Amino acid sequence: MAKYTFHYRWKLSLQSSVENLWPYISDTDQFRAAIGFPAATYVVEESSDGEIHRIGHIRFYGFPIVWEEEPFEWIRFQEIIDTQHYRVGPLSYVKVHIRLEPRSDGGTNLSYDVLARPGNVLGYPAIPLQIGMLQRWRSERRSGRWIVTYWRTRNSFSNPSYIRQ
Repeated sequence: MAKYTFHYRWKLSLQSSVENLWPYISDTDQFRAAIGFPAATYVVEESSDGEIHRIGHIRFYGFPIVWEEEPFEWIRFQEIIDTQHYRVGPLSYVKVHIRLEPRSDGGTNLSYDVLARPGNVLGYPAIPLQIGMLQRWRSERRSGRWIVTYWRTRNSFSNPSYIRQ
């Protein structure tokens, strides 16, 4: 079966500065939770050649999903790239690229790119539904307000200055 790669991009205009947003964006586990993914458990595996692999596990909509994460790529206050290769589940590959661009008014333009490749027949409808519709809807509808509420309740942050009005 030929593997089609889905590409999604959306942009958010936030009032917070890049420096204020960076701690939230760079904490990928909390960022994933803020956009609706269940908490993952991780194990570290060492291959026979001595390489270390970080393996994530979740259950999503009742399905087990297992992936190997590549080391994160990031440039502080600018971008983060998170790439996963799936071992179990409807996906084979996902790459998320988040870019932060400061604006002259002190706010930030955030762009969120996702490349996703199905791993089996369930991936073909799952990717457009979960990433193309639900994840985009959560991010755009709730943008700053929902994410701020999540982090404030989880970590007792008291400065909601970047809530979009």
